[in-house]
Amino acid sequence: MVADEEAGKFFHGGAPQTSRSRGCRAVFIFTLLLPFICSGAEPRKPQSPTTPPPALKQRLNVKLPGRNILTLVRIPKGKFSMSVTDDKGNVADKELELVFKQDFYLSSTEITQEQYQAVMKENPACFKGKKMPVERVSWHDAMRFCRRLNELNLAPPDWCFTLPTEAQWEYAAAEGINHWDAENGDKTEAPPPGWYKKNSGGKPHPVGTQRPNKLGLYDMCGNVCEWCLDDYIRDGRKIRAEYRRGEDSRTTYRVFRGGSWGVSEELCQPEKRFGAPPLMRSNFIGFRVALVRM
Repeated sequence: MVADEEAGKFFHGGAPQTSRSRGCRAVFIFTLLLPFICSGAEPRKPQSPTTPPPALKQRLNVKLPGRNILTLVRIPKGKFSMSVTDDKGNVADKELELVFKQDFYLSSTEITQEQYQAVMKENPACFKGKKMPVERVSWHDAMRFCRRLNELNLAPPDWCFTLPTEAQWEYAAAEGINHWDAENGDKTEAPPPGWYKKNSGGKPHPVGTQRPNKLGLYDMCGNVCEWCLDDYIRDGRKIRAEYRRGEDSRTTYRVFRGGSWGVSEELCQPEKRFGAPPLMRSNFIGFRVALVRM
């Protein structure tokens, strides 16, 4: 467990501030929780059994406006166990066994300011730089970015862009661990390097400058936190691996993951979970996108 003093600094934006970041520091309060799902989400549509799935490439390069490229990495289907809490916040007796029935894709890096500018025609970030992760984006901003990618017909047929569920995010951050990987001991491997409080210099860094995890994903731990699709709830036993939802106006807290440049390495571990209002914008929080079957 993380000491209350350090966790309190994170929850109230207490990381060291440079002169550059003071002016755009977001005042926010958010809560560390354990796994949950969105209670009112629409179920995802099953693929027709008569339609054989096309061959999936390991990497996809999507052309964005202005000759920008969005690289996506395939995350293989499989099984994953998560430690969860019950509806009273106590650690459940059994881990939650999640089954990912479909492969999906995640962007190899956090969405950069260059990519966000190309799609949304604006750059809200505090720490400017083309290859820097975009931050100061709300959950709604991230969902609008995904919707715009779909409106531009950038997804392959029968696929769509969205935010990853927190189950998808943790599964990918833990390097796609499934039963046969766990037998080889991969589950106990330390997370990949990232930009944390001790090495960041009080600011985020250009994406992809630390080594990736085994799936080819960069900055899953540290740099900026990443919005996920799910609502904030306490009972992690209800979590689902895969589902879809649209943008809505409810003010229920949303999940974000991964920790950031302003907190300890321990708070950036893949299993750590946080929640914040969907309208909140902070220089600690950005996002990456998922590509999923419709």
